[in-house]
Amino acid sequence: MVYKTFLDDVCLAVAARLGDSFSVSLQQIPKNNGVLSDSLCIQKPPSPVSAAIYLGHFFEEYRNGMPLSSITSEILDLYRSHSLPPAFRPEQFLSFETCRKNLACKLINTSRNQTALSSIPHIPFLDLSIVFCIFTESEDEIFTSLVNNSQIKLWGITEDELFIQAKANSMLLFPPVIRELDEVIREMISPDGRKQPKEEKEASAPIQEEKPLIYVLTNTKGVNGAYSMLYPGVLESFAQAAGSDLVIIPSSIHEVLLIPQESDMDYSDMDDTIREVNQNEVPTEDHLSDHTYFYSRMSGRIFLPSGISAKLP
Repeated sequence: MVYKTFLDDVCLAVAARLGDSFSVSLQQIPKNNGVLSDSLCIQKPPSPVSAAIYLGHFFEEYRNGMPLSSITSEILDLYRSHSLPPAFRPEQFLSFETCRKNLACKLINTSRNQTALSSIPHIPFLDLSIVFCIFTESEDEIFTSLVNNSQIKLWGITEDELFIQAKANSMLLFPPVIRELDEVIREMISPDGRKQPKEEKEASAPIQEEKPLIYVLTNTKGVNGAYSMLYPGVLESFAQAAGSDLVIIPSSIHEVLLIPQESDMDYSDMDDTIREVNQNEVPTEDHLSDHTYFYSRMSGRIFLPSGISAKLP
């Protein structure tokens, strides 16, 4: 009841501050993995586009004692500072020719998105699905919208034609990046966001440089980067350089971890860790999978733990 009252009060407060020239409403926005996010949608006619501001974070601030007036001001500041990029044109959604260069691929979990997949074009890949987004980029943000079945019917194209275009765009617009995990972690914990120098250690014997065990594969934007593992040649080149097959850890929809395969690995422990991390550390809408995948250099295929495999699409 407190949460519902908070949502209603925020909606009324924002509407009062903006005035009659704006339309303000509460909506549940569907996200990945069946997540519904309570959002405040703000629209200024005659524009058909609404800005959706997720309210979960603001409710936590409210529970921690922030006054409703301060939360209203935060929401308005967020709305005014995150306007749509100048290049965004709603009419581009109506024509394949006007948005074809803005199409890209995304990888999601199939079983957790059955409802969404019934209304959007998708390509099955093992227990995952390749779906398609129209993206628009501003200086510091990427706006995405899932392509749905009504759109490709309006465009007069097939699912295969959509995949060919989005696949070609993805590798050009979101190039793959593979980095050592410890380097990524050092940058995350650095106060200024820059790479931290490795700790120097005294040694009485010659130091031999060891290859890092775990690598992060994503794209240059760090958004929907798990699809990078399906780029032509990416896993093949990395596996050849590593001299081994690969274990693929589905960290999230935004990245995967690559580990050169060794004979003494305990995959059941890995799967337990993946499930635990997903449950406690990864937002539900960012979950990709709860188990490992395997890449074979010899076959060029990705395998499930059950042994079912598929070639890269």
